[in-house]
Amino acid sequence: MRLWGLLAFGIGMAAAQADVALPNRQLAFPTGEVLADGESVWTQHDIFINTWDHGLTDRLELGTVLPDAPIIGHLGLRYRLTPRRVPWKLTIGSGVAWTLLSSARLWGGVSLTAAWARGPLAVHATALEYRARSRSDVVQLHSAGLGWRPSRSWTVSADLFWLTRARAPACASYHQVCSTRFQTGGAMVGVRLVGHGFGLEVGALVLPALDYTPLPVISFVHLS
Repeated sequence: MRLWGLLAFGIGMAAAQADVALPNRQLAFPTGEVLADGESVWTQHDIFINTWDHGLTDRLELGTVLPDAPIIGHLGLRYRLTPRRVPWKLTIGSGVAWTLLSSARLWGGVSLTAAWARGPLAVHATALEYRARSRSDVVQLHSAGLGWRPSRSWTVSADLFWLTRARAPACASYHQVCSTRFQTGGAMVGVRLVGHGFGLEVGALVLPALDYTPLPVISFVHLS
């Protein structure tokens, strides 16, 4: 079950990264913001996956997943539909992912994030779907959360997510209806500390399948 949590993080983090000045860049849970033109963020996660994101324009962002071992990867773009200075945010994303952890090697997907931020409080929700090249394997990730930022130097965040994977395996008979479906939910809570050109994110992933035992998540963020 832990592997599914890591897969959800790996797919989601490239599809949705947030502005370094906004709450909650915890992996798969975006705030709807994108990096400004010329800004870059390099993040090293304790699950041996690195991400690099760069603002191509004030609304368009390039995101990559660069793991220590090539078991999973991602290349994608995100575009913010709403102006930067309005409290409501609507962001769309699209990308290509690959993995060696599944019989389906190549995936393509889209994401949509809606968010609202005012003062120290921000709320957000994201829907993400990736399909295998054969279209017989589908992963969906839905998440919603909030962040509270009393100052620019630290943020507290909490998110809930629901992960679904549906597969259509080979059937013995043409008339036989067969499929494989996996579903799990979970929660993520975290604290983010930001200094000059550097950030630290410390959180815990909670899954019912693991009897709600918290799994630590630590990320080091380099800002430029």
